[in-house]
Amino acid sequence: MGDLPGGSFASTALDVSTYGDVVVGWSRATGNLAEAFVWTSGTGMVGLGTLPDGGASEAHGVSGDGSIIVGAASSAAAGGFVPFRWTQAEGMQPLPGFADIVAVSVPGVTAVSEDGSTIVGAGVFPTDPLERDMFRWAEETGVERLGGPPGSYNRVANAVSADGAVIVGFGRNGDSDTEGWIARLVTCDADITTDGACQPGAGDGAVTLSDFSCYLSEWSQASAIADVTTTGACDFGAGGDGVDLSDFSCFLAAWASGCP
Repeated sequence: MGDLPGGSFASTALDVSTYGDVVVGWSRATGNLAEAFVWTSGTGMVGLGTLPDGGASEAHGVSGDGSIIVGAASSAAAGGFVPFRWTQAEGMQPLPGFADIVAVSVPGVTAVSEDGSTIVGAGVFPTDPLERDMFRWAEETGVERLGGPPGSYNRVANAVSADGAVIVGFGRNGDSDTEGWIARLVTCDADITTDGACQPGAGDGAVTLSDFSCYLSEWSQASAIADVTTTGACDFGAGGDGVDLSDFSCFLAAWASGCP
């Protein structure tokens, strides 16, 4: 595949499009700094440049058709690396929503869904400046911190499914051992357990008695997780008006309906 001109010889390919015709990665370039590249059999290796206030970039993911490339690029304004998205029409652009929310270090952005709409990675959030956490970015939601099971920390997202609904990675568990994670971004509100263990926001794709037991336990403790209504109306993922019978009734109705 070769490398880009301007630096010592070095290049790394990190992702490939669905049919193998577009490859992305980074190569040493001007000033011996890393520069993101895209490679095709017709063009060879082409540098994608950097952000206007930065000097380095790396491409880590490419959409199925090769039209959207994602990665991390240095930015003086951010004081580090920020996630970017590249298209032929717009070139390299920082992902919106990160400047005041998360400082990203390489690799930062690790993968993109088949259609390019969901981007995942890891960064350091201001509320926890000493550890990394997984994030998901989508046009309609912006950046979302994914978190993980209680007691886990230093989590990184490594890959995302074609439809953007399943994200996998690794982190430290409650025993400080490295363990793989899977996060399912389910739309089934009553699915709040994985393998029988409470894991609101993840789920395992099925509504069972373990989900009901999990919610009942959280509801009896008036946990924030159990707050699924706003002024009496079902509002999963929001809540905010305290835990009462309306929350229990809302969850019960969702549980009885099961998953689509």
